[in-house]
Amino acid sequence: IEITLPTPCSLLRSDTLPILRRVMAMSSCSAFMLQMCLLVVGSATCMGPTCEADVPTASTAAALLQSKKVTKQQLVANQPSLNGGESRYESGYESGYESSYESAYGETTYGSESAYEYIEAEDAAHVLESAVTLALPPLESVPLEYMEAAFESEDTLEFFRAILAASLQVELSEVTVQSVYVSSWPAVLLSKAKNIKKKQYPQAGLLFKAFSKKLKKTQKATEFEIVIKFSVRESPEAASKISSLGRPGTNEQAGFVTTISESMVAAATQNDDPMFDEIAAAVQAHGISVEKVDEAVIKPHEEPVREPDDFQSTSSTAAPSTPAEELPGYDVAGPWSEVCGKGCDTPGVTCIQTTMSPQQCAETCDALDECLAFQMPADNGFHFWCVWFDYHVLAGDGDSHYCHDGNYVYNKHQNAAAPASVLASEVTLSLPPMENVPLEYLEAGMGKDFWEGVLTASLALPDVSVKSIQVHEKRAALLSFKAKLTQHIKKRKSTQAALSTKAKLTQLSKKKKSLKDKMHKALHQLNSKRSTQAALPQFEISVQFEVPESPEVAQKISSLGHAGTTEQAAFVATTTKALTDVASETDDPTFKEIAAAVEKDGVSVEKVEEAVVKPAEDQAGTSYCPPGEEFHADKSFYERYTCSSPEVYDFLKSPEADPESTEYVLAECCGNQEPPAPSPPFVSPCKSDEDFLPENALWAWCDYPAGDPSLEVCQAAGCESWEEEGASKCHCEKEDQCVQVGGSYQTMTCSMGRDSYFADILADVKSHGTCEGYHLEWGETLADAMNWVVPTCCTTAPASICNPDDKFMTPCKDESDFIASNTLDSWSDFQGNYPSKETCEAAGCHTWEEGDGTYGCWCDSSESCDKMPEFCTWYTRSCDQAIKDYHEERELMSMAEETGTCSGLFMSWGEELTQWINWPSKQCCHSAPASLCDKDIKAMTPCASEADFMPGNVLDSWCDFKGNYPPKDSCSIDGCHTWDQGDGTWGCSCDTAESCTVASGTWYTNSCGDRIKEWSAAEHKLVQQADLDDTCHDLYTEWGEALTDWIRWPAQQCCSNSPASVCDKHAKKMTPCMDDADFVASNNLDEWCEFKDGNWPSKEVCEASGCHTWDMDGTGTTWGCSCDSAESCQAPQLSTYATWKTTTCGDRVDDWSSEEHKMLQEAEEAGTCSAKSTPWGEDLTQWINHPAKKCCKSYPASVCDKDAKLMTPCSSDASFMPDNSLDGWTTCKARIMEWSAEEHNMLEAAFKVGSCNDFSLSWGESLSDWIRGVAQQCCSDYPASVCDMTAKAMTPCKDASDFLPDAPLDQWCEFHGKYPSSE
Repeated sequence: IEITLPTPCSLLRSDTLPILRRVMAMSSCSAFMLQMCLLVVGSATCMGPTCEADVPTASTAAALLQSKKVTKQQLVANQPSLNGGESRYESGYESGYESSYESAYGETTYGSESAYEYIEAEDAAHVLESAVTLALPPLESVPLEYMEAAFESEDTLEFFRAILAASLQVELSEVTVQSVYVSSWPAVLLSKAKNIKKKQYPQAGLLFKAFSKKLKKTQKATEFEIVIKFSVRESPEAASKISSLGRPGTNEQAGFVTTISESMVAAATQNDDPMFDEIAAAVQAHGISVEKVDEAVIKPHEEPVREPDDFQSTSSTAAPSTPAEELPGYDVAGPWSEVCGKGCDTPGVTCIQTTMSPQQCAETCDALDECLAFQMPADNGFHFWCVWFDYHVLAGDGDSHYCHDGNYVYNKHQNAAAPASVLASEVTLSLPPMENVPLEYLEAGMGKDFWEGVLTASLALPDVSVKSIQVHEKRAALLSFKAKLTQHIKKRKSTQAALSTKAKLTQLSKKKKSLKDKMHKALHQLNSKRSTQAALPQFEISVQFEVPESPEVAQKISSLGHAGTTEQAAFVATTTKALTDVASETDDPTFKEIAAAVEKDGVSVEKVEEAVVKPAEDQAGTSYCPPGEEFHADKSFYERYTCSSPEVYDFLKSPEADPESTEYVLAECCGNQEPPAPSPPFVSPCKSDEDFLPENALWAWCDYPAGDPSLEVCQAAGCESWEEEGASKCHCEKEDQCVQVGGSYQTMTCSMGRDSYFADILADVKSHGTCEGYHLEWGETLADAMNWVVPTCCTTAPASICNPDDKFMTPCKDESDFIASNTLDSWSDFQGNYPSKETCEAAGCHTWEEGDGTYGCWCDSSESCDKMPEFCTWYTRSCDQAIKDYHEERELMSMAEETGTCSGLFMSWGEELTQWINWPSKQCCHSAPASLCDKDIKAMTPCASEADFMPGNVLDSWCDFKGNYPPKDSCSIDGCHTWDQGDGTWGCSCDTAESCTVASGTWYTNSCGDRIKEWSAAEHKLVQQADLDDTCHDLYTEWGEALTDWIRWPAQQCCSNSPASVCDKHAKKMTPCMDDADFVASNNLDEWCEFKDGNWPSKEVCEASGCHTWDMDGTGTTWGCSCDSAESCQAPQLSTYATWKTTTCGDRVDDWSSEEHKMLQEAEEAGTCSAKSTPWGEDLTQWINHPAKKCCKSYPASVCDKDAKLMTPCSSDASFMPDNSLDGWTTCKARIMEWSAEEHNMLEAAFKVGSCNDFSLSWGESLSDWIRGVAQQCCSDYPASVCDMTAKAMTPCKDASDFLPDAPLDQWCEFHGKYPSSE
């Protein structure tokens, strides 16, 4: 709801929220349900041009907003007590407005009365006070903060009050809920440090107090307990019911658990909050349990005060808001609010999110050396928390802004002067190996007071002063202040190279990978990384300390470094006891692991530095600045160092203090420096600040303190390596790789990135309302930077401060068509570290020559890549990840969606959007080829109908040698062929899977379904057009091929009723025969002996096999060979040369094109092939003759002439002798079967007229001459024949009896062309 208020922005403060809540409740809640209306005003945001108000946001789960719909039925019994007269709310609103407005958190929905005072004093003198503890099922992703916000809020008290009244069966007015407390484990001692008992070493009890901020960033609560503190008007019945509430099986406990569970589950159905959905789902699946109910205690009735929680302080008595009181050891500055405009993530600011008084916050600050000042706890937007600073606060003009009113800062006094001289030393101890303890955990926990206590007790040394503590992995070398400072200065000079994602990726985009691919991989790495530091196996702790100088003390320090001494044994024992004592007071699993490891294996002293005598000068008061310049001793200028840190003095005195570093220190710590400008108001890069994800890893990189490792070390770790200006460069994407090469894996969170590089510019953008014209310091436009920042750092990405209406675009016709989990891209990455050519090819991958004698390698499957894990990494990118990576593409798709067309839209590299969208739409859209560019395209097939399509049929198959051809002899096998590549090497191809395997190739197939998926949207649209037009006529592909030609092959292989296709839906499969029954598909149509690749045998071998030779070049040196039969072709001596091949009638008909089938179909319909010819000009009758001879049972009858009759040369069929030998190599039957249909038709015509006169063959020979020789050998009544049926056989003799048929007529000697010599 947007409300226009005629007031200045300064009035819109936290006090406004209760007023808005009151107004909202009056307008939306009925009088009956007024007291139970669980309304929360989550936030109020000023939209004025100069608004700087700090308005807190209440985080409230949906269940609390919806629970009234569940609990209303349970409160019907209480209607009489609520329905009488004017409601309390109404009277409160009338009379209590002014008084309730005085306190931001004291105001309630019930006017001037307490929000939790329901039991009237005159009704009850005493109440029964108790607490019920609930346990929720384990939750995977719900943080403690969410649970605290949801269940510790003021509104939740109403929820539990109603539940308790219903389950205890008492009047609602008799129940009061004082507080609700959520913890991630029972009695969270160390997260509430003020509750821990003081022990022998005070700092041990506060060991983890200092890093609550760090732990909140990484810790995920898994199990929660909710403690509800309540009271009921005292009576024996109430006491019994409270007791029953704590016992399983009672009506009270069952009703309590069931009502809460049902309420939460019902509420979850009315919201889309994923965290609350997880809570409700866990409760529904596993239920909740009552862990315990405290014994009811009778107390006098008094107005209860709610205990404040981590998110709201509802009692004005929780901490003073009056002018600050004096505290020992602190100076008061103010009125001043150092937290004004800051947050808990602001550098130098630490929030302990627990309500405290000034005295309690002072005790906390006393225990932490890093704490130099703290803000007086108050209602200042930080909810009475203890907020401390690691610097002394210089208060300004408190009248400059309303936020300073009534706020004060406590500055800790400086330390007293040290004695004349001290002994400085350092003890290094190592902890046992621990599996789940991160480095940050120990770094944050190691307090100086702890080690001062340990050293004082174990060595009996007075006035021990711990100067610094360093925790590091045991195998890692510590960097000196000099090295750290040098790194810092270097990084400040190269901001662009270190922190610009695009610049970083450009630098790393080497060796065949485009910038686009690198961006995909880098963003995928950033989004998937869950923690900033992996668990380390073993740690060392180095403690630098000083003690007053004396010979006895020097001896003790020396003994501390020797094994077996009393001092070392005492130090180890004291350290172990201190850690195990703290562990007994917490359920923190990380700390318990530390204590358990120490208790089991102990700690060991690695070394103790020799004590050095040095003057104990008060360095904090000693200036190293030039005369006349102010010294800023307490200023923090790098990491944990201040200008007065001992390391700074030591560095400036050392020979390592080069001019550049010294100049930097003096510039930071000396001079009349302007006070730091107030931090700009928090503005996130997101659509709204609530969308910001501060702890997500924005960027990660491997830092090399000692310089990049060698190429060999880099490659051995699987990192990308290259040379640049003669120096080796290394890029490691993974943390384990970085550690392996000796690097330090660094991460920058979204919060760090915003604070360091975007804070000022984002605040300016917010005030101007546009990102246009804004550039970052490395030259990148702010709008471009948001493209890589927002997907990682904002929940509503890609919407950003630059484009609040931006949304992820999919390539599909609509969002429901998008398949987010599909894989869009996959590739192998070798990081430039390629294996040998032999290793690559042995894994089934491909190689290419780089040009310098080395070979690159790429793999087209994860299986091949996984065979080389030391070299190859297989990456995949999902459709969901891809649309989050799109920047330019998203803008163009948004334009296409707005205009309704992709026409005229081009990528920056020149590709048209309609072309680019083909691939992602194929991979990611249910309805592909339909896409954002053309929503009406239909997935087509080459067939006449979808039912004809056979997607599993093999369309293409081939043998792939990946460029690694076998030797010529290995390819010279049946089914394979070789060819000369022109450089002395031989290529190889194989026709069958079997021969391919024998030749060491890989056989691939592509199915019809696969091919259709490969078609582009334009190809589907072209086929769709043919389907609509019912013809492919005048339709052409983008490359100019006629659609009829392009569709032919897939239609033949993939359509069950081929040759019918989308181009000709009525085409019929034809044969050369008179009808389908006459066709013999299994007959052999063609047979031949194939000599592979011109690989001829010698003339002698060919002829010895019964085959024929011919002189190929006329020189008598090269002889060709041909064989007429399978027997001769398959002779043993020809086995390495020749193969007998056959083609069946069925194979040939299947190979006919749709045009050839169509041609025969038209001939059949016309009843003749006359005047018809093939597309290449051959007469159709002649073309059909050969297949008709071989394939038709009724030949010469065929599709061209269904009435043709098989003729013989004889006067009658009875006189024909089919088995007679004709010409010595064929039979009479075989010869007449060789005659063409034309020749049979001519004989039939002669037979009908009884004469061959006037008949001649196409080559001019008369029919009678042509028939004579065949009739002579094949007709029993020769010379009678079809040409002369009455002719009689005659002899040259006087009569038939005189004839000698067996007498030799002619005789000769035949040499068969092989003549002997003349001798």
